[in-house]
Amino acid sequence: MSMVIDGQDFKVMLTPEAIGGADGKRSFIGSTEDAKNLIVVDGTLEPSRQDEVLLHELLHICDSGIPEFMVKNVSQRLYGYLKTNDLISAGLVDRVADGTLSAAEMAKVNKESNDLADLRESMGELIPSNYSVSEKPWSGAPGTYMESAGVVNRVGAHYAARDLVSGRLPPKAVRLSTEAKRLVRVYKEVLREVPPSSLVRLAQ
Repeated sequence: MSMVIDGQDFKVMLTPEAIGGADGKRSFIGSTEDAKNLIVVDGTLEPSRQDEVLLHELLHICDSGIPEFMVKNVSQRLYGYLKTNDLISAGLVDRVADGTLSAAEMAKVNKESNDLADLRESMGELIPSNYSVSEKPWSGAPGTYMESAGVVNRVGAHYAARDLVSGRLPPKAVRLSTEAKRLVRVYKEVLREVPPSSLVRLAQ
């Protein structure tokens, strides 16, 4: 049973094993491929967790530019509110799932998960340790996040990641992948946050 989203039929597929395979490099537990109208959910999760992951992926489809940390926070809390107030019933994924991934499809998902994990691990401590983080509201130009020399604005960095991934920035001489790599390092070494998977992919 496919889900109809904005007039498009999306398949919801479960994985027959934990994402990451034998190596256990589970970089994500759900993903969406817009070009294939495909939503993948880790089929080894508890049913309620699967339902929350599906809601998470639906939020990504609504706006792919929303920072990962925001989607995570909203999906978890929204699912909690809906479930606590009996506005959503258990087994949501079971009702819309179209089946499980084939062995070849599962191998592709595992490779993507492992590649993301390896890339994250390879990002060394390359940014000066004296950089500081500002929590002020951000109103700088798209793609920028430095308040001043050595001061990274957290909100600005989240906005910059959104703009890079969604292609909202104007053409620049520097390749997007170069900007993405720099921002991935800012996430890891300055903000001390896990960079969004979409940003890490762009950095490859």
